[in-house]
Amino acid sequence: MLETPAPWLPRALIGAVAVVFLGGVIGAATVNGGDKHPSKLAATGSTTTTSVAKATTSTTAASTTTTTKAAVSTGGTTAGAGGASGNLGAPGDPGQPVKAKAGTYRYHVSTKSSQGDNEEDAPLKVEDLAAGPNGPRQRHTLTTKQGDQVDEMSWRSGGVYLDRETFNIAGTATDCDWNPDILTLAEPVAVGRAWTSKSHCSATAHTRDYGDFPLDLNITLTGKVSGTERVQVGTDLVDVWVVTGTIDIKGTSSGSEVLNEKGTYISKFAPKAGLEVARHDDLQITSPQGNDHAVSDRRLLSLQPS
Repeated sequence: MLETPAPWLPRALIGAVAVVFLGGVIGAATVNGGDKHPSKLAATGSTTTTSVAKATTSTTAASTTTTTKAAVSTGGTTAGAGGASGNLGAPGDPGQPVKAKAGTYRYHVSTKSSQGDNEEDAPLKVEDLAAGPNGPRQRHTLTTKQGDQVDEMSWRSGGVYLDRETFNIAGTATDCDWNPDILTLAEPVAVGRAWTSKSHCSATAHTRDYGDFPLDLNITLTGKVSGTERVQVGTDLVDVWVVTGTIDIKGTSSGSEVLNEKGTYISKFAPKAGLEVARHDDLQITSPQGNDHAVSDRRLLSLQPS
């Protein structure tokens, strides 16, 4: 997180930090570069997209396993809309994560907040990086109307981590090196596995009228594997881990709070593809000038890169 990606905050708006899970965007921040000093920042929101075809859901609680066959609705979008219909069969073991194949994928991304709605198809470019001391590394770049968000991720024996990211503040690329790296998916993945990751980033934000100012972000991300599903992505069927969790982000500048964001997410991650195939975020954002409620969804259009 933060898969997707992300992943798509309006550049002209401010104060939103949306954590997305895997395969693209884990964190994003946007600050208005026009006329706002950090002490006058207002709230705004963002999110990521999530809709897949009909799914068969298998959830394990203690020693009881339940299988439900139904269309899945996430964030108000009924799974199956625009996808294949019918019984897709019971999901098997989705397996353990591997990195995604290098190439360009496409997501359908929708965002709704009091600042306005946005819907678009956005490319995600996946590039292999030199392996680090902990294992394979990749760069995931999601390009939307608001600009690029770049996440550097690493695949380790204990899970998938977000190491570093670059996001837009007032249309200017701002670098954030998370310390420690954010655990977005704990391994070995299994139903019931849960984790909490806390991290900090110090960056420099940019505005036209007030120049540069320091921005400190503190994040607490929780996740739990709640079940498995079989979903259809394009013409392919794929078994996914369903991960639910919470996001808590606080932003300060020179000791003053400029952002407080809390919310929940649902992520559907295909480990054999190394990508998040669907995601739903529901976020409450507060800042010195007001509040916002942001909902976003994103879904992968094809498992095959171009």
